[in-house]
Amino acid sequence: LIHMWRGMSFRADREPELAVEEFDKCKNLKVFISWANYVAGSYCQAERYDKAIAVTNVALAQEPSASLYGHRATYLCAKGKFAEAIPDYKKAAALKDDDQRTYLTAAGDILRRQGKSKEALALLNTGLSAKERLTDGKYWLCRANCFGELGEWAKAAESCTEGIRISKLAIAKSKSSEELVLAYIYVTRAKCYDHLGKKDLAERDRKAQAKIGASTEDIILGK
Repeated sequence: LIHMWRGMSFRADREPELAVEEFDKCKNLKVFISWANYVAGSYCQAERYDKAIAVTNVALAQEPSASLYGHRATYLCAKGKFAEAIPDYKKAAALKDDDQRTYLTAAGDILRRQGKSKEALALLNTGLSAKERLTDGKYWLCRANCFGELGEWAKAAESCTEGIRISKLAIAKSKSSEELVLAYIYVTRAKCYDHLGKKDLAERDRKAQAKIGASTEDIILGK
C-alpha cells in the first residue's frame, strides 16, 4: 500500500514515470482495483500499454464498468489492436453511462475506417436516444462521415447540421475545445453540399470554417 500511495502522489504531481516505478513494486495487482483507472492511466502515459491493460483486466474481473471497458479499448488502440478494441467500446456503450455516445463514436470511427460504414451506422443508431451532451459534436460528425462513405449526402448534411448545433451550444458554454470539432463539421458539410449541387451553401460553410480556424490559431498563438 505504501508503494501504491507513493505512486498516486507522483501521479498527482504529473510524474507518470516515477508513479509507475512505485506501482511496479506492488506485486499483487488486486491492490489497484479501487484505483484501476488512475493506475492504468499512469502506465498509459508512460507508454506501457500492456501493463495498463493488465491492471484494467484485474479490475474488470472484479467489477465491470463502462469507464474500465472504454479505457481498455483506448489502450488496445494505442497498441494498434483496433479490432480487439471494438468489442470493449461496444460493452462500454451497452452499460449506457453518460459517455455512451463517446464510446459508440470511437467504435464507429474504427469500423468506418475499415470500410464497414453500414455496420458503423447500425452501431451509432443505438445511441440516438441517449441523453444529449455538449461533446456530441464528434458523434454527429462520425455519422456524417459514414453517410458520406455510402454516398448518402443529404443524410450526411443533416447529421452535420445537428453536430453544428450541439457544438455551438458547447462553445457558448465556454467549451472552446469544441471549436476544432465545429471546424471539421463545417468542412464536412461543405463537401456534402458540393455533392448535392448547393455550391453557395458549401462556400458559406467554408468561410465559417476559415473564420473558426483563424480564431483557434489566435488562441494557440496567445493573441
